[in-house]
Amino acid sequence: MRRAALSLPLVLAACAAPRAVEPAPSAPPPAPAPQRHALDADWDTSGAWTFERRVAALERAEWSAPDRATLVAALAAQDLRSVRAAVLLAHGGDASREQLLQRLEARVRGPLRESDAADMIAATALGVMGGADTAARLAALGAGPAPHPDLEVRVECAAVALDAGRDDGIDFLLRVLTADTPAEREHPIDWVPEDRLAWAKYRAAGALARRAGVPDTFRPDGSFEHQVRTAEALRALLPAD
Repeated sequence: MRRAALSLPLVLAACAAPRAVEPAPSAPPPAPAPQRHALDADWDTSGAWTFERRVAALERAEWSAPDRATLVAALAAQDLRSVRAAVLLAHGGDASREQLLQRLEARVRGPLRESDAADMIAATALGVMGGADTAARLAALGAGPAPHPDLEVRVECAAVALDAGRDDGIDFLLRVLTADTPAEREHPIDWVPEDRLAWAKYRAAGALARRAGVPDTFRPDGSFEHQVRTAEALRALLPAD
């Protein structure tokens, strides 16, 4: 039936009065094959504005194996070069995604506060890159039995996993909200104490509020009463993980 139905217009056209022959529409050109990225020779030394413009022009495509190896090796330095490497790998395909995951799963805690910048970029980028097992692996880094040792990276992994539908990190993120408050006695921390928690609390609160479907009203610089009250309000709206 389908073949007969499809041939009916052709039959009607053949019975119609003769008319000038029209050229058949040309077929669209085939889509170009995905191009591999090629690292610029000065990818790690160019000015910030030059690097930014190059990144803005990148399409999602895979790096060549040698270039990807160069970028992966750069991640280990935990410096500005590492940050650039993480940004560039974030524009890669599945092989780059796997390398970023493996970098996070190495669970490296740097010596300086800013040492985690590249790993933070990696965790954030993985939420955009997707992948069948990405959310589960990030959830394990956030709230598994062997979480990432850097608190801010751990929070980012748990928040990205939560945004992707994994509830594993809810209790951990709630404990971040009540850290350094009287409620910490009831919800003890399981990480090395930090003296600067504002960003971690801000990121945790945003992810939890999105999951609960409510506005984010948490203020990291608010009173202890505000922090505990807001955390408990979120806890009441969220599933126990």
